[in-house]
Amino acid sequence: MRIISGSARGREIKVSAKARPYLAKVRAAIFNSLAARLDGAAVLDLYAGSGVNGIEALSRGAASAVLVDNARDAAAMMKENLARCACAEKAEIRLMEVGAFLRQTRARFDLIFIDPPFSDDEAARARYGEWLNLAGAALRPDGRVIFRREIIQPEPPLPTCDLTVARDKNYGRSRVVFYGNKFTTPSANE
Repeated sequence: MRIISGSARGREIKVSAKARPYLAKVRAAIFNSLAARLDGAAVLDLYAGSGVNGIEALSRGAASAVLVDNARDAAAMMKENLARCACAEKAEIRLMEVGAFLRQTRARFDLIFIDPPFSDDEAARARYGEWLNLAGAALRPDGRVIFRREIIQPEPPLPTCDLTVARDKNYGRSRVVFYGNKFTTPSANE
């Protein structure tokens, strides 16, 4: 897999054999729609895996990225990928469970990527709703939460915080939902 655009354009990053990363054209579509929001952004990449979302954002002008995953092999891969893309000084890797991170963080982010493992069990669906609410609390007023799930998965519970759907798009087996604050206007690309 390669970084699509920006300062690290074309650099190859490692991805786990068991990962299901965004296809390049899907990642390009998502990041192109976020282009106006990337310059100087604070990014949070949850279930970061290889760190591709955080690295792509940094490559395109984000100021910082926090990459969260609870797998040690993922953290080692992220560290190597950040070094390959010359982004290590702008990123922080947090080896912990996503819910625990969201419950304890006081930081606020412009973009929050949530890309959990595909699962159709009811407990996972409830966690997705909880994470959306916690992410809403960590989102800056004009920020976006980008949540990816499998199309056939049941809809996560609607957030009870001030998030609303700004954009909802299917890409193959994936459904990507952009959430924004209820009190902000979507950009022209959304």
